[in-house]
Parts: sequence; C-alpha cells; structure tokens
Amino acid sequence: MPQSEPVTILLVNAIAEEIKLATLSFRRSFPNCRVEAVYTLEEALQWGHRALWQLIVIDEGVIAQRAAPIFQELKRLVPYTTLVLQTDHGDSTTASNALQSGADFVLYKKSPGFLAELVVCAKGAIETRAIRMTLKQTQERHDRLIEILSDGFYELDGEGRFVYLSPLAADMLGYRQDELLGTPYSAVVPSDQQDLARHRFNDRRTGPRAVQRIEIDLIRKTFSDKPAHTRVKAEISARGLYDVNRRYLGTLGLLRDISQYRRQAKAIHQLEHQLRESDRLLAIARRVSTLSKTLHAPHRAIQAQSQLLLKTIRDAHLIEQVDSLATYAAEAVHLGSELAQTTTDIIIRRDTINDIIEAVLASAQPSLVNTDWIERAYGQDLPPFTGSVDSMVDLVRMLLSYAHRYMAAIGNPHRLRVSTRTISPNDPSVDQGTAPLPQATVTEFEIHIQETGIIATAEEAPLQTTTGDLFEAYAIIKRLGGRWDFRAPLSGFLSITVRIPVEQPPFLDSPTVPVPSVVSSAGGTVERTAEAILQAQTHTLPIAPLRSIRPSEPLPERRTYTRTAVDLPAHVTIGNTLHEGIMVDLSPSGALLEIEGVVPSVEQQPVYLILKTVGSIVELDATAYDRGETLRLTGIERRTSRLALEFSALNESQGKILTSFIEEARAPAITVEAQFPPMDKPSDLAEACTEASLLGTDHRETMRVRVALPVRIETSTAAAGRLLGLVINFSRGGVCLLTEPSLKMTDEVIALHFSSIGTHNQPMAQKPDAPDAILTGRMVHLAPDPTVPSELTPGPSQPRQRIGIRFFQLAPLAEREVNRVLAQHISSSLNIAAPDSHPLIVSDRWECRNTRSQAIAVTADHARHHVSPDTPIVIVIPGFGSTQTDYVPLSFHLAVNHLRVIRYDHSNHVGQSEGSVLHLTLSSMQADLQSVLDLVHTTWPTAPVTLLAEDIAARVTVKVMAQSRAADRLFLLNPVLDLETALFTITRSNVIETYRQGHRWGVVNLWGLNVNFDKFVGDAITEKYVDVTSLPADLAQLVTPPIILTSPRKNRPIEDIFGPQRAPVRAMGTAPSVVPLPDDLSGESRGGERRAEAFETIMKLISTPMIDGHPSAQRQEPNIHDVYQQRQLEHERIRIRYHVSQATRSALWGAHLAHLPQLEHLPDYSAMTNDLYRRLLPLEPGMTVLDIGCGQRNFVRLMLTNQAYRSAHHSRQAIIPLRYVGLDQSAESLRLAEQQLHTFAKELPGTLRTAVPTAQLMATSWMRTDWDAPLPFTDGSIERILCHLSLSFTSSPLHCLRQMLRVLHPDGIAVVTCFRPHTDLSTLFRRHLLTADYDTFGSPAQIVLHYLGRLREAIRHDLLHIYELDELARLLAHAGAGSIQFFPVLDNQLLLAIVQKSKSV
Repeated sequence: MPQSEPVTILLVNAIAEEIKLATLSFRRSFPNCRVEAVYTLEEALQWGHRALWQLIVIDEGVIAQRAAPIFQELKRLVPYTTLVLQTDHGDSTTASNALQSGADFVLYKKSPGFLAELVVCAKGAIETRAIRMTLKQTQERHDRLIEILSDGFYELDGEGRFVYLSPLAADMLGYRQDELLGTPYSAVVPSDQQDLARHRFNDRRTGPRAVQRIEIDLIRKTFSDKPAHTRVKAEISARGLYDVNRRYLGTLGLLRDISQYRRQAKAIHQLEHQLRESDRLLAIARRVSTLSKTLHAPHRAIQAQSQLLLKTIRDAHLIEQVDSLATYAAEAVHLGSELAQTTTDIIIRRDTINDIIEAVLASAQPSLVNTDWIERAYGQDLPPFTGSVDSMVDLVRMLLSYAHRYMAAIGNPHRLRVSTRTISPNDPSVDQGTAPLPQATVTEFEIHIQETGIIATAEEAPLQTTTGDLFEAYAIIKRLGGRWDFRAPLSGFLSITVRIPVEQPPFLDSPTVPVPSVVSSAGGTVERTAEAILQAQTHTLPIAPLRSIRPSEPLPERRTYTRTAVDLPAHVTIGNTLHEGIMVDLSPSGALLEIEGVVPSVEQQPVYLILKTVGSIVELDATAYDRGETLRLTGIERRTSRLALEFSALNESQGKILTSFIEEARAPAITVEAQFPPMDKPSDLAEACTEASLLGTDHRETMRVRVALPVRIETSTAAAGRLLGLVINFSRGGVCLLTEPSLKMTDEVIALHFSSIGTHNQPMAQKPDAPDAILTGRMVHLAPDPTVPSELTPGPSQPRQRIGIRFFQLAPLAEREVNRVLAQHISSSLNIAAPDSHPLIVSDRWECRNTRSQAIAVTADHARHHVSPDTPIVIVIPGFGSTQTDYVPLSFHLAVNHLRVIRYDHSNHVGQSEGSVLHLTLSSMQADLQSVLDLVHTTWPTAPVTLLAEDIAARVTVKVMAQSRAADRLFLLNPVLDLETALFTITRSNVIETYRQGHRWGVVNLWGLNVNFDKFVGDAITEKYVDVTSLPADLAQLVTPPIILTSPRKNRPIEDIFGPQRAPVRAMGTAPSVVPLPDDLSGESRGGERRAEAFETIMKLISTPMIDGHPSAQRQEPNIHDVYQQRQLEHERIRIRYHVSQATRSALWGAHLAHLPQLEHLPDYSAMTNDLYRRLLPLEPGMTVLDIGCGQRNFVRLMLTNQAYRSAHHSRQAIIPLRYVGLDQSAESLRLAEQQLHTFAKELPGTLRTAVPTAQLMATSWMRTDWDAPLPFTDGSIERILCHLSLSFTSSPLHCLRQMLRVLHPDGIAVVTCFRPHTDLSTLFRRHLLTADYDTFGSPAQIVLHYLGRLREAIRHDLLHIYELDELARLLAHAGAGSIQFFPVLDNQLLLAIVQKSKSV
C-alpha cells in the first residue's frame, strides 16, 4: 500500500518475544515502517511526543501495573493515533471495558490469526489517521471561511429548522449562536413576509435557478435595556444541499444587512439630483459666456469685409466678398438669437433619440421607415437629446450602415432590431468592467442594434454614407461622453450597444470663424433638427489634424510679401510614404511646412500643392527647400522637418483664389496636400524578362507528380465511354494525359472520369489513388506524341496525343480529391521535367513526437555523397511566424559544404507540424526543441551539434541549453531575449503586470498571428521567461558563450517588431561575439552578392572548428533549381495539410472587403492608393480603365476626384469622360461599389466646384465574372488595367495574367500588386492605433487585428498566391509580359509591378 509518509508504530509490552513477532509482522507488511518498543506506561507517555505515531499497541499486562486510566491520557497526547489493546482474555466483558475506556480495537492474543489481525489494525489506523486529519483541516478551513465572510451564513435542515448560524448572522438577528438552533426559520420572518420567504429562505433549487439576492424583512430580537429596530432589511441568497444520491438534506444561505446601504443610496440620490441641477445652471452660464465671446468674431469680420468692399467696389463687382459678408451677417443674427434663447432657457424644440433614428431611416433611398429589414422597439417618454444632433445623426447612420455591410459580407440577410431606452446608474445590466470609456454618473440613453435570426424577405439597400468606419463612430461616442459594447462573434449574432449621457457637457472650444448655418428666406435661422440636418446636406466627420507647437524661434524674414501665420493641417506625400504636418505660414509667394519626424532630403525638388476648402480649390506648382530639423517642445522629444515652398509664377485666377485663402487662412476648413515625385532607385527597376533568362525553372504554377491513372474523357463531341486516356502527370492546376488522336483543340469544358475505367478486354475498378470525383477543365495544349505505344486499345500501336488540361471551376469535393491524390504522391515524386535527375542535396523527411504527442515535421538536408554518422549537424530553429521552408537556401548552402542540416517546424505554429496557432506558448516551443534534440542524439550520437535560433526562439534555446548541454555551439540570430520589452512594443502597456493583477484578454493578434494571449503570457510567467533574474541565470549556465548574429531584416525590422534588444546582450557577464551579416539568412531564394556573403560568413563560423580537411577554397554553391524545387515541394505539402481551395480564397476575399473601410484610413494605405493612380498616368480623355477586383471601391473614388480636379482647373476645355469598368466575382461587392460611387458622386459637387456635372466626368460600367473565366473584351481594347491584390485570390494567376495581357492595348499599362511571403498588415494597423492613441485591445481594433491575423496565417500556409520579385518576374514572363518594373509599396508589405505588353503577344 503506497503511503505519503512512513508508518510509525509504538509497542508497549514487557514480553520481548511478543515484541519481536509483532515487529517482524509489521515490517513484512510495511517495508519502510518504524517500530519502537517500550516496557512501561510511563515510558509510553514520554515517547508520545517524539513521533507522529499512527498505531500504539498496548499489552494488558502493562496496564495492570497502573491504576489510572491510560487511554484517556494517550488520546489527549496523540489525538489522531489508533490505540489497540492486546489481551489474554477472550470474553466480551474485557473487550467492552477496554472500548469504554478509550481503546479503538481489542485483540485476543491467543487467536490463530492474531498477527494478521494486528496488521489489519495497522492498515486501518493509517487510513483512520488520514481521515481524521483531513476532517480537522476541513473543519478549521470552514470555520475560517465563515469568519472572514462579510455576509451572515445559515444552514437549515430538511424541515426548515436552523442547524447552524455564523456569528455575523446571529448578531444581525440579535440572538446568540445556539439560541436559534432547532427553531424554524419562520420565527425570524414577519407575518406579512411569510409568503415571500416560503421556498426562498429554504430554497431547494441549485445552480442558476437558485435564489439570488432577494430582498426581505427579518425580525430582530429586541432587549429592554438596548432599544433597536424590530425589522432588518436583508438580502438573501440560498440554494439546496443534497447528498451523493440526490437526497435533499437542507438549505445553505447568506444574509446581508442592506438597511444602511438603502439609507446611504437615498442620500446619494438626493445629492446627485442637486448636483445635476447645479451642473445644468452652470452649463447655461458657460454657454452664455461662450456665445458672447463668439459673437465678437462675426462683428470683426463684418467690419473688415466692409472696409475691403468699400475699397475695391469702384474697380469690380466682387461676388465672393459680398457672399462672405452676407454669411457673416447671417451668422451674427443666428448667434444673437441663440444667445437670447439660451439666456432665457426657452427650448422651442428638441429631438429625442427616437426622432433622430426615424429621421435617419426616412433619409435613406429608398426609405427604411416601413421596411422588412429593420424592426423598431423604442422606449417611451424619452427625454430630449441635448447634445450635438449632427454627431448623433452621423453615429446612427454609421452603425446601421456597418451592420448592413457586415451581414452582407458574411452572407446572413437577417433583420435588424433597433431598440432604445433610458438606464440609471444602478441598472444591473450596465457592464462596469468592459466599458472602454469612463462610467457615466448620470442617466443615459441606450441604443441597441441587434441582429435577429429572422430572414428579411426583401433585400434593402444600405444607408448612403461614406464614413462607415468603426473608429470614427468610436470617436463620436467618445466626444459625446458615452461608451459602447460591440460584439461580432464567429458563431453568434451581431450586437452593438451605445450608451450616451442625457445631459451633454458644454463645448467651449469654438472656431474663430464659425461655420455658416442654414438661413431661411425670411432671414431667420432654421431649427437644427434631425430632419433639417439630413435634408440640408450629408455630414461627415473631419479628421482631426495632429496638434503641434511651433518653434519658438522662426527663421529670419527674407520674403518680399508679408507672411500670414496659419495652423493648417497638411498631408505630405514623399514617394510612397504619407507624412502628417502643418502649414505654419502662407504668403502669395510661398509657404512653410512642418512635418512630423525626419524626412529624406527634397532640396530643390518640384512639389504639387493643393489648397482646398468646401467651396473652392487651388493647385500650385512649387519648389521645395530644406530648412533642417527642429525639436518639438513637448513632454516627449519629437523632431520635425521644416520645408520652405517657393511658388512658381501664378496666373490671375490662381492669384485671386490664393489671396482669398490667405485672408481666411485661420479658418479650419482649409486643408493642404503636398505631393513630391517618387525617388525611384535603380535597384527597383527590372529589365524585360524573357524565357531565355529563366532557363532551368519550371514554367508551371503548381507542383506536378508522376502518375499513371486511366481516365475516361467526356466532351460534347466524343461519345461517352468511348474515349479513354492515361493521365501521366497530375497537379493542382490540371493534368497531362495521353489519348487517341481524335480530339481537336477546343474551348469547351472537358469532364474527366476516373471511376470504373478499363480496356475493352479487361475492365478494372477505380484505383485507390485516383480521384473519386469528376474533374472539369479546359484544353490548353495539344501535341502529337508518337513515342508512346497504345495501351488503351487493341491492335497495332498508333501515334498518341499529349493533351494539357487546366482545371476549371472545380467543386469543393473535387478540390478535396485533388488534394488527396497529391498527398499520396507528393512525398516521393520528383518534378516530371527531370525524372532522372540526381540533385546534389538529399532532403529526408522525419517525424518525432513532443510531450503532448503532437507530430513535429523534421527535414534533414545532406549531400548525396561524403556523408557519415559523424558529419557535423546544424539544427535551424525557426523564429516567430517563420517555417523551415524559409531556411531552405541557407540549409542547402550548408549541406553542399559537408554539413547535415536539421530543419523543423514548431507545433501549434505555422508550418507542417501539428497543432493550432491559438495554443502557441514558449513552453511548447521548448518541448519541441527538446524532442528534436533527443531525435538527433539518438540517431547520430557521435556527431557534433550546432544550434542556430532566431528572434523569440533564441530565448527558448538559451533556456534549453541552460538546463542541459545538448549542443556544442550556439548561434543566436537577431535574438529577442527581453520578452517584456517585446510585448510592451506592440501594446504600449505592461501586460505582464496587468496579467498578474488578474486582467485577461482572450485571443489577441501577437506579432501577426492570432494566439490565446492569456495562455501565452501565463505560460511565459510560469516558465520564467519574463523574470528579470531568469535570463542572467540561464546565460550563466551556458558552457560556451553564444555568438550573436545580426542581419538587416528589411522585411521584418527587429527593432520595430520586438523593441530594443541590446540591453540583455550587454548585460551578459562574458560579452559574446557579435557578428554583423550583410543580408538576411531566411526568406526567398534570391541571389546576389550580399546573400552569398552572408551565407559564406555563417559557413565559416560554423565549420571552422568542426570540419578539417576542407579549405575555404573548395566551397561549393547549391544548384538554384534544386533550391527552387525543394521550396515548391514543401510549399505544396503545407497547402495539402491546410486543404487549400478556391472556396477558402473566396471566403478570405469577402473578409478582406468587409474590413477594407478600416484599412483604407491608414495613411500608408491612402498613399499606396494614390501611388496606384499615379502609376497609371497619363490617363488621356476617352481611355478605358479596367479595375479587376473593384470591390475595394477606393480607387474609383480617387479617379473621379482627380477628374473633378482636372475639370475645375481646366474649366474652359471640353472634358471627354474616362471609361471605367469594374470587375469582381462577387455580386454583392459590385452592388456596394456602385452604390457608394453613386453616393460619392452626388456629394462631390458640395465639396468641389466642377465645370461639368460629375456624371460627365467618367462613364462607369460594372461586370460580374469569374476570375478564371476569359475576360469578356476584345484583344488590345483596354488602355489601363489595375489588378490590385486580386491576383493573390485567384485559382490560376498565370491564366489571369495571360487574359490581362491579351486585352491590354499594345501601348497600354497594367499595374499588378500582390502579397509577399512576409506580408503582415497588422504591423501597419497597430502602428496607426498607437499613433492615434487608440486602445489596441478594444473591440474595433481587435476585430480588424483578428482578420489580419487570419490573413497572415493564410499567407504563411500558402492558401493565397504570394510572390517575391524573382517569382513574380518568372510568372509575368511566362504570361507574355514585355518590360516590367517592380516597386515595394505599403511599407514593403506588397509588391507592385508595372507591366507593358510584349510585342509578340
């Protein structure tokens, strides 16, 4: 019997022979037991304190020597010890007397089984002691728990009688603890409360149905000498108590005295009412003061405009100044009326929340008041809304529009329920813990938009809006002093709850010159109601510029004209980067810009400057001069760059508009845009790619495997079942087969049947490795193949045909079957282009299991020859978000130079190993590394081992090496050793300390991947990865100091992602060697001297102490084709593991369009869209622009805006409209794109004066077609083509590019963008959040970050088509492109190609 502590037994006996027999019996049963013997009772009492005896055996002969009872004394001395009396008397009287005296057992010594009974007693004693100690500890814990409870505790039996009361409960009722025991609970309940208490005070229910916080009156015992209340207001929570057989035993309950709380709540309510009344009066006073101050601005403007009008009226009729004078006069009248109205506190009309929602619904086209799409449940008797009605109108419209777009994107045409109500501060439904804004202290409005499970019978158009951004909605809610709760679960309904305070705080910040209000024909002001706002114009939210502080010492005055000090927001585009800044002064000859941060030198560079207001615009050409940097005087040192702009010669119209702008330069409605030309680097340009420059590479998109599968071919011209063929190679994109020479080249769809195929003489069943589905495709190649004899038909051999078929519109089942067939062959088949090739490097697939029984995919690369069991081993440990495939170029370089390289993928990570990314932890990475090390040491026990670990994996490797000397040398590539700093870099908060305080986040985008953040952080704390003392301790345990490798990492800058990591390295006791590398070691297999030099450096560092007899002069280079083929093979394995399909790509495309409004507001994204437009220039009148993937919608709006600018600038020239064709595979995306463009076109004349109507600026057409289908245009008919990211979501990028080049005009331009292997848009989005001071853990941010995490995971799993420069160049050359230029865009996240048509196409 296993025991947690040694068995201790004390024998009290004067007979040595009996002691010996008992001792032997005990030691046979308990090998490690301790047996002591004493001869008298006095000695027994002395030995009682010396050990924790579990059994004391007393002989009756010893007791006869003592008159006083011994058992009671021993019980007091050792209360948990079992006492056994052994006697020579077998009668019942002796046994009864001994048991009454305190003995636990009585044994008859002369019994044949005496020793066995003694052992049984010992075993029972052990169990009894454990039970007694556990019972005592439980009782003590129960007593302590009752003592620290702030509520009173009681227990009733099955009849409703008290069996226990805590001291607090008894004191609350005025009784002693034992005074109420046995008394029914009804004795403390008043007669008028008996019905309420019945089945509640003695509740039998459990779980959520049990009584929770029921208020009831209880009777308190009174004393004559101590007067007290006869009743106590209490709160009861109770639940039933049952045994293991579900028999009812009684009730457990808690009592809480809430009498004092009620009195305090009443007093607080009275004080709050007084405070609100005081705030209301104070708000009126403040608004009176503010309006009085604001009234001076129109008066000053009237005076200045009048003087200017009198001065110039003799020369010309200045319509603009007259209009401005009328506007200021009307504003003065309006402010005077509002001042009088506010002073007397007379409210003519105020809208309620219900009125605002009704007005928004009525403003939609068509009206949504009586519709099946929205149902309303308004609260009654709502107080009027006293805040900004404009903001509330925009907020309601944004939320309803987003809800409709969200349901359309996920394909749920459900009905929305819009409900309103008022809530009090004590409303239990208010969630105090999750509110992202401070809790309001006054009564609030609540607007709840809930997706129902009811399908809308009629599809309605969404609300017309151009500002459907959740962040702008959040900004409005914050400005109104409210808060919200946004929920969009994966398996639930959309829910948006907004709470706005009833009493709005006064707005004290007003512009110097207010925005003119609407003036009626009678001269009075129109009421600012919801209907008036919606009928007047569409309101959008202006984006607040970055606030700045001007330098205290400006440059000396050197200008002819007087400068006017201004503070205008400026958007400055330099190349592909958007910068924010301000224009600090403006004059007729130039201006001065201050730009946040340090910008590249633009000395004497041309600038295209745009100044615009709501009603006018001026475009200027200027030259920039660099005026150096200055230090911004803020709490944090921030540098700004100063650029002086010198305007070119202005014509008369430009001069007049600029003069009016200078006179109104302090108006906040003026915005500035400055565009600098891009500074293209020679390295960004690529020469025209030809087939000759790509020798040795596969021309096909997907990996092919060699097969021999009989197939039946079905076409409209071939009889069913008569035309047979043999598939000789198989890929994801199509097949190559041999058949009879009876087919001709055709465009029709061909069906391939693999089941029940055989020859005429011998039918055969379907092969296990054949697809169990019908595959459809189109013929793309047909050629004779006379070398292959016929195996399909009898008779003499005849020439065969070799036919290439590209799959077309495969069903999901067919795609799964294609994956299954490839999975059965991909592990052993070679590329069919070189079936007899013998590559220099052999890549063996291995598999090992970690402690959680998850499979770890391992690859061992070694040279085909010159390899032995003692060959040095290099284990490459991938970094966060990397896979073993990223290190194939490095691995092959090391392997060809006599090293064995082990590559593997972490479990619960991207790559080929098992597990979900959600469950990634550092301890799982540590367990994986240990499992790989065990595999290596077991397989090659005598080989020296070197570890090469990157970023986060470097910290894991240091801990493994500190615990066991598992390798001879350690290389850390761009190590991330300070995990706390790395986490702070992406969150701007100390998440470690916050986690320790009990805060939890759930699933969070961590460095681009969605992981269980709580599990990750908790594991890092538990495993001591964030302890400040653990890193120095681990480094001190290393036998040999590590070598630090640093590389540029231009794709993923280490400092930008993980923060500064130099301090932990400098803190090492023995400073390690730091070796800089000229290029990154992972990533695409690009060539170049820098990559070769980096590989050579790492080769020397690793091989110098381990390889003898191989001087550096004999270094070899791997075959580029072998590297490319291995990467393609491993990419195909990853696609098979994650079931790549076109359905997956279509779902990701829909998610991308749904989250696009948030991405379009990123400054980098806006700059990229402008760059796309600029790359298509010049756009001559009448040209046709084809936008493939137009569901992204932003580009067409930019085209229309630029056409409007051109119309306004060249008003006297005839405008020939551009032809825009939007193409997408989603009908819903096309509908939204067309609808939003229509709305934008109607709003454009209100913000920009155009010479012609917007309908005449651009002719648009919309077309839904499958991206794999041929484009429905004639050859050479399209002058400009934009394919923005659509290439990554198609099933066949090569087919898509060929179709684009077919319809492209011979002198046309096509712009193509695609994702790259390292694309991680969450870095840009998180940078935007931190710059704008948004909460990175808030609901709006996490919704977008979760999608970007899914996108990043899909890219790393090759579910989308991703390309680097050499791969995209190869693809474009195969498609027939001529000259190609490449540019990295969106902060190097995307690759942009400018393609011209080859003359041979």
